[in-house]
Amino acid sequence: MSDLKNLLAPLRVLDVVHRVGGVTRAAEQLHVTPGAVSHQLRKLESALDVSLVGKAGRELEFTAVGRDLARRAAVLFDGLDDALAQARGTGQRRPICVKVIP
Repeated sequence: MSDLKNLLAPLRVLDVVHRVGGVTRAAEQLHVTPGAVSHQLRKLESALDVSLVGKAGRELEFTAVGRDLARRAAVLFDGLDDALAQARGTGQRRPICVKVIP
């Protein structure tokens, strides 16, 4: 469980990089620097001891493992986003009721 907890942020970064197709665009979407995105990708590669992305000229290229993990991460985060949206929409938030005594 602690591995998953420590890898959620890097997995989210991998998901965004894969969706938008590049580190710079992912950094813009995540409101971080491209260096921070690259750091998270390296952290994930180090933790898994596998290469996930490489360079093809100036373009980012996913390895087969990287593509597969990114697709699986997308399913995970889409499901979490849906669950959170549903929780927000089903009355999970309760209004605050304040009573005043005259």
